[in-house]
Parts: sequence; C-alpha cells; structure tokens
Amino acid sequence: MSAPIQNLGNALRAARLKKHYSQEQLAERLDITVTHLQHIESGFRKPSIELYFALVQALDFSTDSFLTEQADDSLAHQRSSLALMASQCTRQQLTVLLATAQALLDSFPAPEPDAGFSPESTPGHSGTA
Repeated sequence: MSAPIQNLGNALRAARLKKHYSQEQLAERLDITVTHLQHIESGFRKPSIELYFALVQALDFSTDSFLTEQADDSLAHQRSSLALMASQCTRQQLTVLLATAQALLDSFPAPEPDAGFSPESTPGHSGTA
C-alpha cells in the first residue's frame, strides 16, 4: 500500500467519524459493502473515481484541504531529509552545501506564500525526462 492511499484512507475515516457515521451506515448510503469501505479506509484499495466523488459528497470532505495537506507533508519531509544530510556532512562539505543553497536561493525569485516547488518552474527545465 502506498503512503498517499493510506493517507487518503485515514482522511476519509476521520471525515466519516466527524459526521458520526458508522462504516455500515456509510457503506449502505454509498451502496457498497462494509468490507470494501474498510479496505479503502485501511489503504488496501483505492476507490473508483465515481466512489471517491460519492464519498466526498457524503462526508463533506474537502479534496483541496487533503491535497494541500499532502503537499505540506512532502515539503516537510524534504526539509527534514535535507537537515539530516547536512548533519552528516564534514565541515568542508557543509561549506559547499551552504554555498550551493545560497546560490539557488539567489537565482530564484522568492515564492508566493502558498506556492509549491515544481520541476517545471526551474530555469532550463524542458519538461521531459
């Protein structure tokens, strides 16, 4: 099971509990089996796009907030990974790392407060791998 699917399942479970629905009640409302709902909430199955939209509607679930939360988690993970790597550097490596990071910061305009990083936004990116 992948982390995003597990996170989606957890978010759907939290939204279901917030609405005070049992799994049985929600499954009946969506015309699916309780087992299928359990598999979605546990991250073992992905909902179809039709079922996903039915879940969103039934639970008043904010897709935007879920996707934004996922992007924030990814950014936090990247920052944490960078800090871990920096903690393992020698003094000379750290000097090079800091100079490189400063050069990157100097070469890019400051991002908007809610803007995320995307490879397409980097100078010289052709859009192909």
